[in-house]
Amino acid sequence: MTKIFKIPFATQGDRTSIPDDVQADGAVSYTQGYSYDYERDQQTDPAAKDIEREKMNGIFHDITEAIGELQSFGFPKWATEGKPYPIRAIVYHKNKTWQSKIENNNVEPVAGTAWQELKADLSAGDINVYTKTESDKRFQPLGNYQPAGYSYSKAESDTNYQPKGNYAPAGNYALKGESYTKAEGDGRYQPKGSYQPSGDYALKGDSYTKAETDGKYQPKGSYQAAGYSYSKAESDTNYQPKGNYAPAGNYALKGESYTKAEGDTRYQPKGSYQPSGDYATNTALNNGLNTKLNTSSVTQSTGGSTTNVMSQKAVTDALQNAVNLNTIYPIGIVVWFAQNKNPNTLFPGTKWQYIGENKTIRLAAASGANVLTTGGSDSVTIGKGHLPAVSLKYSGTTVSSGGYTHTRGTMNITGEFGYIRSDNAIHSMATGAFSLANGGTGYNGNNTTGGYKYVFNASKTWSGETSNSGAHTHTYSGNTENLGSGTALTVTNAYIMLMGWYRLS
Repeated sequence: MTKIFKIPFATQGDRTSIPDDVQADGAVSYTQGYSYDYERDQQTDPAAKDIEREKMNGIFHDITEAIGELQSFGFPKWATEGKPYPIRAIVYHKNKTWQSKIENNNVEPVAGTAWQELKADLSAGDINVYTKTESDKRFQPLGNYQPAGYSYSKAESDTNYQPKGNYAPAGNYALKGESYTKAEGDGRYQPKGSYQPSGDYALKGDSYTKAETDGKYQPKGSYQAAGYSYSKAESDTNYQPKGNYAPAGNYALKGESYTKAEGDTRYQPKGSYQPSGDYATNTALNNGLNTKLNTSSVTQSTGGSTTNVMSQKAVTDALQNAVNLNTIYPIGIVVWFAQNKNPNTLFPGTKWQYIGENKTIRLAAASGANVLTTGGSDSVTIGKGHLPAVSLKYSGTTVSSGGYTHTRGTMNITGEFGYIRSDNAIHSMATGAFSLANGGTGYNGNNTTGGYKYVFNASKTWSGETSNSGAHTHTYSGNTENLGSGTALTVTNAYIMLMGWYRLS
């Protein structure tokens, strides 16, 4: 079960606040974490540091307090230390949830231009929209409407158009008498044919014939104007014969530049040289430094002296301790990437192991006893033990075996019927389950005479009980309908894919 941090760790215990900035003495800070000093051998290195109980309490207190806020309110509480807040940041403040509407938000959450309250029971008025009732009153149902004025009203149509009928097609007709009749047209015009178009033509002899034109003019073509190009004589005067010449350029006259031999004699080959200056030789430099540098003032560690200087080794060690890969990424640390990155390549000399594909993370025991153990599945098959304790619909049939019969027991049906002769006459009689009904016939000698028919009704004298087999059971068996299909249930949570590595060495 997930721990709910209603009380931050070490609330009543001894704890020390952890600073944000890197500490000059190498003490733990949120920016650097535990420095390399905490990894030093405490038996041999005087600079080694203990992991202080009060500071560890302080770290766990800060973490569980922040987690508790998220677990209780869903979002972190607004705090002055958190300013400025970015746009769309969500905070909890004074029993309300707020979202920032601007970048670099330094304002305490309150309704206005900087913050927007978030709540589950928003009304239409809260977000400045119409309710359904208001919308129904203000707007017509969604449909395919033409814009107002798109078509004529009935009155406008009746004014602009005539009733539908058999009219000549619309056209530009002349009124009767304004055009010639066929006879008038034939009298005034010649038949349609291939004539020259109307125009101002020259009379015969006023223009050249084709032969005269060919004799006076050259064929039409693309000619240059007279004088546009040089004549052959002018070209021979202005240009030299075609040959293998150096390309046109700004050349020095012979003797005005050095020959290759002269250049090689006067200049050194092109290379990477120091600029001209007053340089000392290595020997002179070493002699001068030895006379000016007092080696007794060289120290092998950092400190606050204004006269001592650090050796190369001391500077190197200080830089390594300040930016130490083992301090930032100790063995066992897990790093996440939102891109395809491999720390084996990013940090040469270290060895990292990929956590695995398609895995989710579950926190191990505080003792670390089960770190890197794996388990779980993205799907699970539901068994009988997982089902709720509810009754199920059941139907079936009994087995066909187990037949059973009952005897008559003491049950009996009695009665009598027949004829009785009295005074030379025969009378019908019936008792018990038998009775007489009118309309029957009897038999007397060789003659059929009127008489009664006999009616049998067992219920009149039914008595007794069937046999009793005593208390007993019947065997019954059957099958219920199938409860499900047995398909595995997917239990994958909503997720985001990242790349995760942990350091081995």
